[in-house]
Amino acid sequence: MKCLIADDDPRIRQLLISLLERPGWEFLEAACGLEALALYEAHGPDLVIMDIEMSPMDGITAIRAMRQRHALCKVLMVSQHNSSRFRQAAAAVGAIGYVLKDDLHGVIEALAQHLPSPVSDGGEESPSSIVAFSENKAFGEKGDRRLREFEPNQ
Repeated sequence: MKCLIADDDPRIRQLLISLLERPGWEFLEAACGLEALALYEAHGPDLVIMDIEMSPMDGITAIRAMRQRHALCKVLMVSQHNSSRFRQAAAAVGAIGYVLKDDLHGVIEALAQHLPSPVSDGGEESPSSIVAFSENKAFGEKGDRRLREFEPNQ
């Protein structure tokens, strides 16, 4: 599974990688929509996790460009904004979901609904199996501390 994570905050990118990292998963990182678009074109990831507010190209514009060239690309939006305007914009460009940065464990749950069954054909874990792992009490406690530590500045 190849996953592109686009966020202007490197701490959020690293947190997402640490939440999703499993054997067989490869991660690409971008700091803005322009970088994400270039990496998508060069590497064709299976999944993109994209921040909505970045400069010089925001996540909505980047998704729109990706989906024009690759209609079936799967993009999950992450944002610090719990705004119906942002949610509607993400849905309008075809995002598979919208997760708030203060609940990044929601990324795992959102991905489990859109990616293959627990073990892919290559024997790799998918987000479905990660969800079961993430519900482990010890993992939740560790994750909670890390989420507070990496919470974006308001």
